[in-house]
Amino acid sequence: MGDTQCWARRRSDAGVRVRSAQLQTGRKQMAYHRAGHAVLAWWGHLPLDTVHLAAGEETGEAQGYTAIALPAWWPGPHGYGRTAEQEGLILRYGMLFLAGPLAEGIYREHPVWRRSEEHDVQAAYECAYELADEQGQEATVLFDWLWMRTAHLLMNAALWSWVNAVAVALLEHDRLDGAQVAETILAVARTAAENATPSAPPSFLCWTRAG
Repeated sequence: MGDTQCWARRRSDAGVRVRSAQLQTGRKQMAYHRAGHAVLAWWGHLPLDTVHLAAGEETGEAQGYTAIALPAWWPGPHGYGRTAEQEGLILRYGMLFLAGPLAEGIYREHPVWRRSEEHDVQAAYECAYELADEQGQEATVLFDWLWMRTAHLLMNAALWSWVNAVAVALLEHDRLDGAQVAETILAVARTAAENATPSAPPSFLCWTRAG
């Protein structure tokens, strides 16, 4: 009986360690996801309020959210009476939405979105639709351009070093406001300027997305 209990306890302890490792991996992936959103908000001069990293109440799995204000006119009537500035803003929001799944994909070396990222992808597609003259293929082409442009930005060594720094800070503090994100990015930028050695993103990055 004692041997059986000891075996069961060892098996249970092993399961706890595996589960703990899985949760830590998921937490890091979510930190990079949130950092991607935060960095693109700063890069695009978009109003970032806070970025959070937390564990789900029921599953314990990593969750989080990025609080970003949208303009009062957003999105407005489809393609009606927008200024060039407003259209540029929609483009930057589209890139911001895609930056989360792309940054997480780079970190986990699998740059194709998962079902949990569909909300971000759908939001980006809606931005593309708002800018397209017609429904259908043109919106899809514009969405692909947003995907490619965002991936290209994240491949930039300096910008990836910002994502990495914000992710590390988020893992340490769980919550960053817009000012803290800016401070983190500027500190890395100053160090890179002094040392001229920004950290490069993984070189494997593929721009292919799920169809």
